[in-house]
Order: sequence, then C-alpha cells, then structure tokens
Amino acid sequence: QTLGLRDIAYCGQPAVRIPHFDEGGSEVTVQYRLALDKSDGEDNRFRFKSGHRPFLYGVSRLDHARQVGAVTLVEGSSDTHTLWFHNETAVGLPGASMWQEQWAEHFDVIDTLYVLIEPYSGGEALLRSLAKSQIRNRVQLVHLRDAKDPSALYLSDPEGFRDAWKL
Repeated sequence: QTLGLRDIAYCGQPAVRIPHFDEGGSEVTVQYRLALDKSDGEDNRFRFKSGHRPFLYGVSRLDHARQVGAVTLVEGSSDTHTLWFHNETAVGLPGASMWQEQWAEHFDVIDTLYVLIEPYSGGEALLRSLAKSQIRNRVQLVHLRDAKDPSALYLSDPEGFRDAWKL
C-alpha cells in the first residue's frame, strides 16, 4: 500500500491497481494485474488503463541508483518489489518486448545496468532491443540458474535470497 498498490475490481473481477510514477513522483500510467498465471496459452495477466501507455516502473527511485552507480532492470513490478524489499536498486520493464529507446535517458549517469534475462522468448526479445540501445555498453546481463526471476528465487528460499542474489 505504501507503493500505491490497491485492490480493485476491473471489469467485474478482482485486480491490483499498480501506479507508475515519473521521476518527479507524478502518476503517469496505471497497470492492472488481473491474474497470477497465464491462461490457455494467452497472457491475460495485465492491462494498462485505457489511454495509458507502458512506462518503466520505479523511475521515481532512480536517485538512489545514481548515487550507487548501478541499477537492476527486471521484468515487471512484482520483481521490482522483491528487489526493493531487499534494499536493491531496481526498475521494472512493463514487459520484455516493450523496451523503448526514449527510456534510456533515465539511465544516463548510471554506470552499470544489470539486466535480468528471463529464460524464454521474451528474454531473447529484450536482448535484441538492448543490443541496439545506447545503454548497451553499460549493460551486464544476469541469468539466474535456479529461478526464472527474483520473485521465484525469493520464494524458493526466502532465508537464502541475499546470498543467492549477489550480483
């Protein structure tokens, strides 16, 4: 709740409202989480509020990343939450295939961008986008051996997460 998340009804079904804020703290887009898992081969877990465009999640916290000189880019808000819970600097992409080059400006003075590549076609799409991006020379790819993402890594061993996550 301190992050602005709220339980709501979206088209008559339960959902979580996830606000995305710009660097000044103003809400710029809203995403809804409708389900935890994909259904029947379709990915109907997320929707953006009508008229809203995808935006990075967590850029309002980039001042800290600039101070430490590093940030981790992950897919989605829940992985971002997991890393924030463990005092890691992180920003969430709205999806692996949704990188927009204008977002690179948010990372101008950050020396190291750890980018988590998830083990499926979305990870490959992100690699293709970043290979053409102006941030490419500052990117260090992260592949997790025992989990698909930070949240799965945490859930597999909450007590051992800090040691397992060391970048």
